[in-house]
Amino acid sequence: MRFIHIGCGLNPLTGFKNYDSNLFLYFKYIPFAENILRLFNFIPSPFIDFITLSKTENINYCDASKKIPLKNNSADLIYSCHVLEHLDWSESLVFFKEANRVLKKKEY
Repeated sequence: MRFIHIGCGLNPLTGFKNYDSNLFLYFKYIPFAENILRLFNFIPSPFIDFITLSKTENINYCDASKKIPLKNNSADLIYSCHVLEHLDWSESLVFFKEANRVLKKKEY
């Protein structure tokens, strides 16, 4: 079973592949990024905590208003909470089309 969590933020789920669109995810690839950013004290600490969490929980980048980075029919379940209110109408349509594309089709 493949479970996907889109828009996990600081709440990744165990047993899910967790995705978020926070650009601070890219800092997880820079060694000691959190220490350097804390030193300069111009980035709010929740963003720095997110960098650390993204490393330990292997959170990946996904802008679901454009594309979900999965193959067709590859996910059994998509969970997303507090995401739609950040999308406009056209982005919401893309999100739902993408979710439909990656979800496995149920045979009855």
